[in-house]
Amino acid sequence: MTMKKSRIMLHILFWGALWGLFEATAGYLLHLLPANIGWVVWFPAAFIFMERVYNKTGKPYAVLLVALFASSVKLLNLFMPGIRIDRVLNPAISILLEGITVFSVFLIFKNSWDKTAAKAVYAAVIWRGLYLAYLLFVPQWMFDISPLADASRLISFLVMESFINAVTVFTYLKLFKCIEKRSDKVSVYDKLIANKSVPVFILALIILDVAATLLL
Repeated sequence: MTMKKSRIMLHILFWGALWGLFEATAGYLLHLLPANIGWVVWFPAAFIFMERVYNKTGKPYAVLLVALFASSVKLLNLFMPGIRIDRVLNPAISILLEGITVFSVFLIFKNSWDKTAAKAVYAAVIWRGLYLAYLLFVPQWMFDISPLADASRLISFLVMESFINAVTVFTYLKLFKCIEKRSDKVSVYDKLIANKSVPVFILALIILDVAATLLL
């Protein structure tokens, strides 16, 4: 049975708003830490939000739309006074590139769970390659603080960070597949989406999302 477009859009808006809220809250707090460990969390979290959308809709294009939504919310930070443009533009571009990558993951591998490791490695490496390509077109001052400006940072970005993110994504995919196999009950989330008042809930979530993005 084909899922109605309105139901698909509810899934996209719900997970997109949650992703944006995560970026505005957890992402903000990660930036405040003295150690640069945000990369441990950001891509795996982004993958989870996009995988949930694909899991619920079965539509690869929904992954692109949820990434576009989350990226648009991130760009609202440009209206904040005194904000450095690279701290808004780079994450927003990263989200879009992550969306393109994960879209291609589900387009190429589809539901081939026997290729979970390949999915995880592909996703962790390809989006980084796309991001490095983007950095070739940024202003010089942005390039100078990027991974491309230092060989050791570039190796860490491509090898160590990709490996750790791939392990995290692989663990998530395996864990949730096991959970879904053992549970045949309708989830709380599915009951929520089926509720007629869910558009109001999603609207409230989006408003909270935008408020957190502009205030934090």
